[in-house]
Amino acid sequence: LNDVNLMLHVSADHKNATVISFPRDLMLPIPSCPQPDGSSSSPMSEQQLNTTMSVGGLPCTALTIEELTGIPIPYAALITFDGVINMSNAIGGVDVCLTQPIDDTEYTGLYLPAGNNTLIGMDALQFLRARHGVGDGGDTSRISNQQVFMSSLMRKVKDSNTLSDPIKVYSLAKAAVENMTFSDNMANVPFLQAVAGTVKDIDLDHINFVQYPTYTHPYQPGRLTPDRASADVLLNLVKSGQAFDVATAGEGVQVEGETPAVPEDGTAPAEGETPAEGGAPTDGTTATPDPNAPVELPSNITGQRADRQTCSAGRTVY
Repeated sequence: LNDVNLMLHVSADHKNATVISFPRDLMLPIPSCPQPDGSSSSPMSEQQLNTTMSVGGLPCTALTIEELTGIPIPYAALITFDGVINMSNAIGGVDVCLTQPIDDTEYTGLYLPAGNNTLIGMDALQFLRARHGVGDGGDTSRISNQQVFMSSLMRKVKDSNTLSDPIKVYSLAKAAVENMTFSDNMANVPFLQAVAGTVKDIDLDHINFVQYPTYTHPYQPGRLTPDRASADVLLNLVKSGQAFDVATAGEGVQVEGETPAVPEDGTAPAEGETPAEGGAPTDGTTATPDPNAPVELPSNITGQRADRQTCSAGRTVY
Protein backbone atom coordinates (compact mmCIF):
# COMPACT_ATOMS: atom_id res chain seq x y z
CA LEU A 1 0.00 0.00 0.00
CA ASN A 2 1.30 3.44 -0.97
CA ASP A 3 0.59 5.10 2.39
CA VAL A 4 2.91 8.09 1.77
CA ASN A 5 2.34 10.02 -1.46
CA LEU A 6 4.37 13.14 -2.33
CA MET A 7 4.50 15.28 -5.44
CA LEU A 8 7.43 17.66 -5.97
CA HIS A 9 6.89 20.62 -8.32
CA VAL A 10 9.73 22.99 -9.26
CA SER A 11 8.72 26.22 -11.00
CA ALA A 12 9.98 26.82 -14.52
CA ASP A 13 12.29 29.62 -13.34
CA HIS A 14 13.74 27.33 -10.62
CA LYS A 15 12.88 29.86 -7.91
CA ASN A 16 10.09 27.99 -6.08
CA ALA A 17 9.56 24.39 -5.04
CA THR A 18 6.47 22.77 -3.56
CA VAL A 19 6.03 19.31 -2.04
CA ILE A 20 2.36 18.31 -1.83
CA SER A 21 1.37 15.42 0.46
CA PHE A 22 -1.74 13.43 -0.45
CA PRO A 23 -3.45 11.55 2.41
CA ARG A 24 -3.58 7.80 1.98
CA ASP A 25 -7.27 7.85 3.06
CA LEU A 26 -8.27 10.16 0.20
CA MET A 27 -11.16 8.70 -1.84
CA LEU A 28 -10.89 9.65 -5.51
CA PRO A 29 -11.32 8.34 -9.07
CA ILE A 30 -8.70 5.82 -10.25
CA PRO A 31 -8.04 5.96 -14.02
CA SER A 32 -7.37 2.99 -16.27
CA CYS A 33 -3.82 1.85 -15.49
CA PRO A 34 -1.38 -0.22 -17.57
CA GLN A 35 -0.78 -3.80 -16.43
CA PRO A 36 2.41 -5.93 -16.69
CA ASP A 37 0.79 -8.19 -19.32
CA GLY A 38 0.10 -5.23 -21.63
CA SER A 39 -3.58 -4.90 -20.75
CA SER A 40 -5.19 -2.07 -18.80
CA SER A 41 -7.23 -2.06 -15.62
CA SER A 42 -10.77 -0.75 -15.61
CA PRO A 43 -11.22 2.80 -14.34
CA MET A 44 -12.91 3.18 -10.96
CA SER A 45 -15.15 6.05 -9.89
CA GLU A 46 -13.90 6.13 -6.30
CA GLN A 47 -11.26 4.18 -4.41
CA GLN A 48 -8.78 4.93 -1.66
CA LEU A 49 -5.52 6.46 -2.91
CA ASN A 50 -3.30 3.93 -1.17
CA THR A 51 -4.77 1.09 -3.26
CA THR A 52 -3.28 2.39 -6.52
CA MET A 53 -0.01 0.49 -6.08
CA SER A 54 -1.94 -2.78 -5.95
CA VAL A 55 -4.02 -1.78 -8.97
CA GLY A 56 -1.16 -0.89 -11.30
CA GLY A 57 2.08 -0.19 -9.47
CA LEU A 58 3.95 3.12 -9.47
CA PRO A 59 2.55 4.21 -12.89
CA CYS A 60 -1.00 3.94 -11.55
CA THR A 61 -0.22 6.08 -8.52
CA ALA A 62 1.36 8.73 -10.76
CA LEU A 63 -1.56 8.67 -13.21
CA THR A 64 -4.07 9.02 -10.36
CA ILE A 65 -2.31 12.06 -8.86
CA GLU A 66 -1.87 13.52 -12.35
CA GLU A 67 -5.61 13.23 -12.99
CA LEU A 68 -6.47 14.72 -9.59
CA THR A 69 -4.17 17.74 -9.91
CA GLY A 70 -4.11 18.38 -13.66
CA ILE A 71 -0.30 18.58 -13.43
CA PRO A 72 1.70 16.28 -15.74
CA ILE A 73 4.04 13.94 -13.84
CA PRO A 74 6.91 12.89 -16.12
CA TYR A 75 9.04 11.29 -13.37
CA ALA A 76 8.19 8.94 -10.52
CA ALA A 77 10.05 7.07 -7.79
CA LEU A 78 9.27 4.56 -5.08
CA ILE A 79 11.07 4.02 -1.77
CA THR A 80 10.44 1.13 0.62
CA PHE A 81 11.06 0.81 4.37
CA ASP A 82 14.62 -0.47 3.86
CA GLY A 83 15.27 2.35 1.41
CA VAL A 84 14.22 4.98 3.95
CA ILE A 85 16.60 3.48 6.51
CA ASN A 86 19.50 3.41 4.07
CA MET A 87 18.87 6.92 2.72
CA SER A 88 18.68 8.38 6.23
CA ASN A 89 22.03 6.72 6.94
CA ALA A 90 23.49 8.22 3.75
CA ILE A 91 22.30 11.69 4.75
CA GLY A 92 23.74 11.29 8.24
CA GLY A 93 20.49 11.65 10.14
CA VAL A 94 17.99 14.48 10.53
CA ASP A 95 17.49 16.61 13.65
CA VAL A 96 13.91 17.08 14.84
CA CYS A 97 12.56 18.65 18.02
CA LEU A 98 9.66 17.38 20.10
CA THR A 99 7.69 19.51 22.54
CA GLN A 100 6.62 16.32 24.30
CA PRO A 101 7.54 12.64 23.92
CA ILE A 102 6.23 10.57 21.02
CA ASP A 103 5.03 7.21 22.32
CA ASP A 104 3.98 4.82 19.56
CA THR A 105 5.47 1.72 21.15
CA GLU A 106 2.29 -0.30 20.62
CA TYR A 107 2.33 0.07 16.83
CA THR A 108 5.74 1.05 15.41
CA GLY A 109 7.83 0.46 18.53
CA LEU A 110 8.88 4.11 18.55
CA TYR A 111 9.54 6.11 21.70
CA LEU A 112 11.30 9.47 21.47
CA PRO A 113 11.85 11.83 24.43
CA ALA A 114 10.93 15.50 24.38
CA GLY A 115 13.66 17.80 23.12
CA ASN A 116 16.01 17.50 20.16
CA ASN A 117 16.44 14.09 18.54
CA THR A 118 18.74 13.05 15.69
CA LEU A 119 16.81 10.52 13.63
CA ILE A 120 18.76 7.99 11.62
CA GLY A 121 18.15 4.44 10.42
CA MET A 122 15.19 2.67 12.02
CA ASP A 123 14.26 5.69 14.19
CA ALA A 124 13.93 7.84 11.06
CA LEU A 125 11.70 5.24 9.40
CA GLN A 126 9.47 4.81 12.44
CA PHE A 127 9.17 8.58 12.97
CA LEU A 128 7.92 8.93 9.38
CA ARG A 129 5.55 5.98 9.82
CA ALA A 130 4.20 6.81 13.28
CA ARG A 131 0.69 8.25 13.52
CA HIS A 132 -0.77 6.96 16.78
CA GLY A 133 1.73 9.04 18.76
CA VAL A 134 1.17 12.36 16.97
CA GLY A 135 -1.68 14.86 16.54
CA ASP A 136 -5.04 13.09 16.59
CA GLY A 137 -3.53 9.72 15.72
CA GLY A 138 -4.63 9.91 12.08
CA ASP A 139 -2.90 10.03 8.72
CA THR A 140 -3.18 13.80 8.29
CA SER A 141 -1.33 14.26 11.59
CA ARG A 142 1.33 11.86 10.35
CA ILE A 143 1.74 14.03 7.23
CA SER A 144 2.35 17.07 9.45
CA ASN A 145 5.00 15.09 11.32
CA GLN A 146 6.65 14.14 8.03
CA GLN A 147 6.74 17.82 7.06
CA VAL A 148 8.64 18.62 10.28
CA PHE A 149 11.20 15.99 9.21
CA MET A 150 11.41 17.10 5.58
CA SER A 151 11.80 20.80 6.36
CA SER A 152 14.59 19.98 8.84
CA LEU A 153 16.19 17.82 6.17
CA MET A 154 16.14 20.71 3.70
CA ARG A 155 17.69 23.08 6.25
CA LYS A 156 20.47 20.55 6.88
CA VAL A 157 21.13 20.08 3.16
CA LYS A 158 21.26 23.86 2.67
CA ASP A 159 23.41 24.58 5.73
CA SER A 160 26.00 22.01 4.71
CA ASN A 161 25.96 23.13 1.04
CA THR A 162 25.34 19.49 0.14
CA LEU A 163 23.69 20.24 -3.21
CA SER A 164 26.58 22.49 -4.27
CA ASP A 165 29.23 19.85 -3.50
CA PRO A 166 29.69 17.47 -6.47
CA ILE A 167 31.14 14.72 -4.27
CA LYS A 168 28.24 14.85 -1.79
CA VAL A 169 25.69 15.01 -4.61
CA TYR A 170 27.24 12.00 -6.33
CA SER A 171 27.24 10.05 -3.07
CA LEU A 172 23.55 10.78 -2.39
CA ALA A 173 22.54 10.12 -6.01
CA LYS A 174 24.35 6.77 -5.92
CA ALA A 175 22.63 5.86 -2.64
CA ALA A 176 19.26 6.84 -4.13
CA VAL A 177 19.77 4.67 -7.23
CA GLU A 178 20.70 1.75 -4.98
CA ASN A 179 17.75 2.18 -2.61
CA MET A 180 14.86 3.45 -4.72
CA THR A 181 12.87 2.32 -7.75
CA PHE A 182 12.73 5.00 -10.46
CA SER A 183 10.84 5.44 -13.70
CA ASP A 184 13.13 4.54 -16.61
CA ASN A 185 13.75 8.18 -17.58
CA MET A 186 15.39 9.05 -14.25
CA ALA A 187 17.00 5.79 -13.08
CA ASN A 188 20.61 6.92 -13.25
CA VAL A 189 23.09 8.94 -11.21
CA PRO A 190 23.65 11.73 -13.81
CA PHE A 191 19.92 12.51 -13.90
CA LEU A 192 19.74 12.83 -10.11
CA GLN A 193 22.84 15.02 -10.15
CA ALA A 194 21.02 17.28 -12.64
CA VAL A 195 17.98 17.42 -10.33
CA ALA A 196 20.24 18.59 -7.50
CA GLY A 197 21.57 21.32 -9.77
CA THR A 198 18.01 22.41 -10.54
CA VAL A 199 17.00 22.94 -6.91
CA LYS A 200 20.28 23.88 -5.21
CA ASP A 201 19.76 27.65 -5.51
CA ILE A 202 16.13 27.74 -4.34
CA ASP A 203 15.94 29.68 -1.06
CA LEU A 204 14.44 27.91 1.94
CA ASP A 205 11.67 30.52 2.21
CA HIS A 206 10.58 29.54 -1.31
CA ILE A 207 10.27 25.82 -0.50
CA ASN A 208 6.84 24.83 0.84
CA PHE A 209 5.49 21.58 2.21
CA VAL A 210 1.70 21.49 1.97
CA GLN A 211 -1.08 19.00 2.50
CA TYR A 212 -3.68 18.52 -0.22
CA PRO A 213 -6.90 19.97 1.27
CA THR A 214 -9.72 17.59 2.11
CA TYR A 215 -13.08 17.20 3.80
CA THR A 216 -14.38 14.31 5.85
CA HIS A 217 -15.96 11.84 3.44
CA PRO A 218 -19.78 12.08 3.52
CA TYR A 219 -20.49 8.33 3.71
CA GLN A 220 -17.18 6.48 4.20
CA PRO A 221 -16.23 6.60 7.92
CA GLY A 222 -12.60 7.49 8.48
CA ARG A 223 -12.05 8.49 4.85
CA LEU A 224 -11.49 11.83 3.13
CA THR A 225 -12.79 13.53 0.00
CA PRO A 226 -11.02 16.28 -2.01
CA ASP A 227 -11.72 19.92 -1.14
CA ARG A 228 -11.50 20.87 -4.80
CA ALA A 229 -12.18 24.60 -4.38
CA SER A 230 -9.25 25.05 -1.99
CA ALA A 231 -7.14 22.65 -4.04
CA ASP A 232 -7.72 24.78 -7.13
CA VAL A 233 -6.30 27.81 -5.30
CA LEU A 234 -3.20 25.83 -4.31
CA LEU A 235 -2.67 24.13 -7.66
CA ASN A 236 -3.17 27.30 -9.69
CA LEU A 237 -0.43 28.98 -7.65
CA VAL A 238 1.86 25.98 -8.05
CA LYS A 239 1.31 25.83 -11.81
CA SER A 240 1.85 29.58 -12.17
CA GLY A 241 5.23 29.38 -10.45
CA GLN A 242 4.23 32.24 -8.14
CA ALA A 243 5.70 32.37 -4.63
CA PHE A 244 3.25 31.63 -1.82
CA ASP A 245 3.25 31.16 1.93
CA VAL A 246 1.50 28.60 4.13
CA ALA A 247 -0.35 30.35 6.94
CA THR A 248 -1.48 27.35 8.99
CA ALA A 249 0.70 24.66 10.59
CA GLY A 250 -0.55 21.09 10.50
CA GLU A 251 -2.04 19.07 13.34
CA GLY A 252 0.39 18.28 16.11
CA VAL A 253 3.00 20.81 14.90
CA GLN A 254 4.30 23.78 16.86
CA VAL A 255 6.26 26.61 15.28
CA GLU A 256 9.34 27.35 17.37
CA GLY A 257 9.20 30.68 19.17
CA GLU A 258 5.69 31.48 17.94
CA THR A 259 3.47 33.17 20.53
CA PRO A 260 0.17 35.02 20.11
CA ALA A 261 0.72 38.64 19.10
CA VAL A 262 -0.38 41.23 21.69
CA PRO A 263 -0.74 44.98 20.93
CA GLU A 264 1.54 47.42 22.77
CA ASP A 265 -1.29 48.57 25.04
CA GLY A 266 -1.44 45.07 26.44
CA THR A 267 -4.93 44.28 25.21
CA ALA A 268 -5.63 41.19 23.19
CA PRO A 269 -6.81 41.59 19.58
CA ALA A 270 -10.51 41.23 18.95
CA GLU A 271 -11.72 37.84 17.81
CA GLY A 272 -10.81 37.29 14.16
CA GLU A 273 -8.45 40.27 14.17
CA THR A 274 -4.73 39.94 13.57
CA PRO A 275 -2.39 42.78 14.59
CA ALA A 276 -0.63 44.29 11.59
CA GLU A 277 3.04 43.40 11.42
CA GLY A 278 5.09 46.45 12.35
CA GLY A 279 1.95 48.40 13.30
CA ALA A 280 -0.61 50.12 11.07
CA PRO A 281 0.03 53.65 9.74
CA THR A 282 -1.21 56.32 12.18
CA ASP A 283 -1.69 59.16 9.68
CA GLY A 284 -4.83 57.75 8.11
CA THR A 285 -3.08 56.35 5.03
CA THR A 286 -3.33 52.76 3.85
CA ALA A 287 -0.24 50.60 3.46
CA THR A 288 0.46 49.64 -0.16
CA PRO A 289 0.71 45.86 -0.66
CA ASP A 290 3.99 44.58 -2.03
CA PRO A 291 3.19 43.09 -5.47
CA ASN A 292 6.19 40.76 -5.14
CA ALA A 293 5.19 39.45 -1.71
CA PRO A 294 4.24 35.75 -1.57
CA VAL A 295 0.52 35.00 -1.76
CA GLU A 296 -0.86 33.56 1.49
CA LEU A 297 -2.78 30.32 1.13
CA PRO A 298 -6.25 29.92 2.66
CA SER A 299 -6.06 28.95 6.34
CA ASN A 300 -7.57 25.50 5.71
CA ILE A 301 -4.51 24.46 3.68
CA THR A 302 -1.90 23.33 6.17
CA GLY A 303 1.85 22.91 5.93
CA GLN A 304 5.02 24.89 6.43
CA ARG A 305 7.90 26.70 4.75
CA ALA A 306 11.27 24.98 4.88
CA ASP A 307 12.91 27.92 6.67
CA ARG A 308 10.50 27.73 9.63
CA GLN A 309 11.74 25.91 12.71
CA THR A 310 8.95 23.57 13.79
CA CYS A 311 8.57 20.85 16.39
CA SER A 312 6.36 17.82 16.65
CA ALA A 313 3.91 18.36 19.48
CA GLY A 314 3.29 14.66 19.99
CA ARG A 315 -0.24 13.41 20.61
CA THR A 316 -2.56 16.39 21.00
CA VAL A 317 -6.04 14.85 20.60
CA TYR A 318 -7.31 11.64 22.19
